[in-house]
Amino acid sequence: MAQQRIVGRIGDVDPIEYGGGIIRSDGHGGHDVEYVHGLEDDYENDGVSLELYEASLEKGGAAFLGWYDWVDWEAVAGSAGSHAEDYTAGALRSAASRARALQDAAGHYGWYEFDQTPQTLSVSDIERRWSL
Repeated sequence: MAQQRIVGRIGDVDPIEYGGGIIRSDGHGGHDVEYVHGLEDDYENDGVSLELYEASLEKGGAAFLGWYDWVDWEAVAGSAGSHAEDYTAGALRSAASRARALQDAAGHYGWYEFDQTPQTLSVSDIERRWSL
C-alpha cells in the first residue's frame, strides 16, 4: 500500500482557527479531503477538540460526480455564488477542483452529509496530522 501524502489545501490559510483542510493522495490516483470547521477564536488551550471530516474525491470528475450523484449541483452553485458549469466532469479534472466543489457542496448541505462519523481530535493532533 502506498503512503498517503498531502498534495494540497482548501479553505483558510489557518484552517484550525478559521476552517479548512488538506487534500491527500493515496499514491494510486485516488484522493480524499480532510476538513475542520475551525475555532474562529483563540485556541491557546489545547483542551479544545475539533471534528475532522473526511470525504473521497475519487479518481476523476466523472467518478466524483457519480459518487455524489445525490448532490443538486445547481442548488450548490446558487448557494456558493458560482455556476453549475463549475461542477461538470470537465471542470473537476484536478483533485483541488474536486475538493473545492466538495467544500461548496458541504457549505450547502453541511459536512455531516459527507461524513456521518467524523473523528474528534485535539488541536495539536490535527496540527501534527497536517504538518502545521
